[in-house]
Amino acid sequence: MDKSRRLYYFDSHLRSFSAHIVSEQQRADGRFEVILSQSAFYPTSGGQPHDTGMLNDIPVVDVFVRDDEVIHVVEHSIPVGTSVVGEIDWQRRLDHMQHHCGQHILSAAFEQLFDLDTVGFHMSDDAVTVDIATPVLSEGDLARAEQLANHIIMENRPVSARFVQTSELSQFALRYPPKVTEDIRIVTIADFNDNACGGTHPKFTGEIGLLKVVQQEKVRNATRLTFVCGMRALRDYTERVRVTQALTSQLSTDWLDLPSVVKAQLAEKAELRRTTARLQTALATYRVETEVEAGMTDILEHHFIVARFVDCADVAECKALFQALQKAVSQLVEDATVVFVGQVKDRVYVQGESRGLVNMQQLVTTYLASVGGKGGGKPTSAQGSALISPDDDIRAHAARIREMIFAAMRT
Repeated sequence: MDKSRRLYYFDSHLRSFSAHIVSEQQRADGRFEVILSQSAFYPTSGGQPHDTGMLNDIPVVDVFVRDDEVIHVVEHSIPVGTSVVGEIDWQRRLDHMQHHCGQHILSAAFEQLFDLDTVGFHMSDDAVTVDIATPVLSEGDLARAEQLANHIIMENRPVSARFVQTSELSQFALRYPPKVTEDIRIVTIADFNDNACGGTHPKFTGEIGLLKVVQQEKVRNATRLTFVCGMRALRDYTERVRVTQALTSQLSTDWLDLPSVVKAQLAEKAELRRTTARLQTALATYRVETEVEAGMTDILEHHFIVARFVDCADVAECKALFQALQKAVSQLVEDATVVFVGQVKDRVYVQGESRGLVNMQQLVTTYLASVGGKGGGKPTSAQGSALISPDDDIRAHAARIREMIFAAMRT
């Protein structure tokens, strides 16, 4: 398509236009690809997503370039020769214009302030990012670049675009050479930046409204900045205010004091965790000592213990108690068989280890199968669980497993 038929090159604010269908082809997915006599729909290119909108009453869902033609993907057939009125989704177009021009300004700010190149640009419905060629970017330098960018926006400088020949490039302060050798389009932000670009841009920088960097991360040898402009910036700010107000209300503080309040609460939480861990360790030691004392006869005379623990918080606590039980029993008898029977809410959890007294895999799986549960492991160690009723007595489960061990010892 000749550049003169790509109306977006010459008027980014053109929202409606007339044309006719010059080509139509159905796709495998049932949609149709059409080529127009002229088009204001911007195709995906240069990091900027495509426009959407309508051709007559038919949605345009994708626009791209193939073989130098602008292809419009539509939901329904539009026969060749049909006259159409194209309607651009203006809010989407304006959002893309604001962020594309915002990227030009932010990149130019880093170039002019710190001589840093832009090595990447990405725009989507979810995020807009620019990659600055430095692995480290200080908070102060970022603030300076952001402030300069917003000064340029608020000064409402003219933004213009024109096609030039290669011989005319010396008239422009281009940091990056054009990627094409003909139909070179230069976008100029008055007295600030020249850039070879085919994207859509506002007529004045003031249309961008505001530029705010909201995230910074290191990507390889560059720094990736996520930023928002225009209505995205307003939505972002509105959401941040909503979250901030909710936090200040819950914490009964001013928003300026949130960092110090949260820091203090995190320190308090960390201390509580340490205290809880110490108390849990002490409680586990007491519970294990109690079970070892109760099972002392089995430990000393038969070299095994079946210990029972009720009201365990979770499987992690069961495993911690089992390890503590093993340690305590090993101090009395080496290579003793240790079986843990614990209650976790509505389940009985069984874990055991044996050095030859019994086949632990057979013991655990057989018992759990008898009460509707499942288990697995190997002859020396096994574990599993089963659902139990609220009135089930964990002591009864432990007693039955103890009887099974005695039976195995007699065979």
